[in-house]
Amino acid sequence: MARELDGQWVGPMPIHDFMEQFLPETDETLEARPAFSDVHFQDMDVYKKETEMYGPFIALVNAAGVLGNDKLIDTSKWPDPDSEPGLQGTPDISQYDRGVDTTTNHVRFQEAQMLWELEAPNNTYDPFEDPREKFSSDEARNTFLFEAPAVDRSRCRGQIAYYGTVWCARQYRLHCFLVWLGDPYVRFIRLDREGGIVSRRFNFRMHGSVLREFLWRFSHLTPTQRGWDPTVHLATPEEEALAREKLAEWAPTKERQVFKIDIPGDGSVHQVLAWGPIAQPLHSLTGRATKGYPVWDLSTNQLAFLKDSWRAVGPDLEKESDILRTLNEHHVRNVPTILYGDDLEGPEQITLTQQYAMEQWNLGANPDDLCLRRHARFAMDFIGRHLQTFTSSKQFLKAVFDAFIAHQDAYERCSILHRDVSGNNVLLTRDGTGGVLNDWDLARTVNKTENGPRQPSRSGTWQFMSINILRRADSVHTLQDDLESFFYVVLYFTLRYLKHTKTAVVSEILKRIFDQHLEYENSSATGGDGKCALIAFKRHRKRFRCDWQ
Repeated sequence: MARELDGQWVGPMPIHDFMEQFLPETDETLEARPAFSDVHFQDMDVYKKETEMYGPFIALVNAAGVLGNDKLIDTSKWPDPDSEPGLQGTPDISQYDRGVDTTTNHVRFQEAQMLWELEAPNNTYDPFEDPREKFSSDEARNTFLFEAPAVDRSRCRGQIAYYGTVWCARQYRLHCFLVWLGDPYVRFIRLDREGGIVSRRFNFRMHGSVLREFLWRFSHLTPTQRGWDPTVHLATPEEEALAREKLAEWAPTKERQVFKIDIPGDGSVHQVLAWGPIAQPLHSLTGRATKGYPVWDLSTNQLAFLKDSWRAVGPDLEKESDILRTLNEHHVRNVPTILYGDDLEGPEQITLTQQYAMEQWNLGANPDDLCLRRHARFAMDFIGRHLQTFTSSKQFLKAVFDAFIAHQDAYERCSILHRDVSGNNVLLTRDGTGGVLNDWDLARTVNKTENGPRQPSRSGTWQFMSINILRRADSVHTLQDDLESFFYVVLYFTLRYLKHTKTAVVSEILKRIFDQHLEYENSSATGGDGKCALIAFKRHRKRFRCDWQ
């Protein structure tokens, strides 16, 4: 994840502004705040290894009396056993509520209040670069690199992004706070679904009062100010038992808590029970960050499917909930029926990174490359199966054909293009007798595509994009691009899951056709050469035979 958030870091934000904006004080806490000395951390020994720092630093923070009901735990050696394989990270220090039991599992992403990344002194790992003096010209300012390009510094940014990704996947988070400490410097970081806001660095040994004030303020924040979603509640024991009974078919492989989730609808709030997601954003912090859950509706006593995501907001950007309602009103076949839901209300339910990118002090992300995202949540009547669970080629092709019918209906009856036809969005029905075209969050009314791409990046899933879209990110998405994507869905699943004469080299074929890309210094990428070679020059097609059973 070293390049996961490239171009999405905003900073360096003045420290006072960071605390005033994100950790505000009330009159009560301001009156109760003690005077903080600058010398509290001054006498801490200097350690050659970062692991030697953890214990003494935690002891000093505890002695400062600024954690409130929180505690710091050294979590550098214990992977989270409840995380998915490959995502069992070990933050250097984790901050929890004092009531959280960490005697068995030290790393508990589902309980974390804040995470800390520490580095030993005299290192070159500061992930960012602050200007040392005023710029002599606009050119000097425009060429300054806030995201330090050195490999180790880039890797440190990736580590921070990784922690944020796993953390926000495990919790119902609106945003989160991390502290980077590279002795003797500290930075405060706020992450949301559009990027990260980073403070200027300061010397915590010389200005210990700044770190102590930050922790004091954090200890007095409300759960929502800390980033917890106020529309999600821990289920009661009775509700948990009910969820485990009704949702047993989708029981998570790792232990997960049961939550009661609010969904807006028609002037009322529906409440559903969710146990574990069957779709979640495990590989990226930013973007739509879609989570999908089979849920039990407490008002109707029926199963439903909850979709939770962060949609981009802007001109000509249509809400998926509105798209689905339009499709349902025009009786489009083989698409989910929306039951209720919409955008979540409240200032805390939008991203802020893009807003602060416009500040004069920002030397990082370009505001034009970021967008406002709003938290959306709705329920549908359809709980599907992944396409790869098909049991015969007939079942597989029937599901794709049904999705094709849905696409045709949407285009002909509603003038709507899906724009993300992929293997993840063509689903089997639970009984395996048909298919559904799902995930309409990138869909767009055809007459609005004339305004060009609605976001600076491509729309769709890389492996299934058309050659034209892969070669030119600024291309307008057309009907032909979606139809080409259907072809790649059939080809991909045929190569990967059916018996054929190219089984021995299928991994290499999949890589060359579907993953081929060229990366450039500005983090952009192009592709499509592998698909072009297949179609235009018949590469990989010689002596190919498939067992259609």
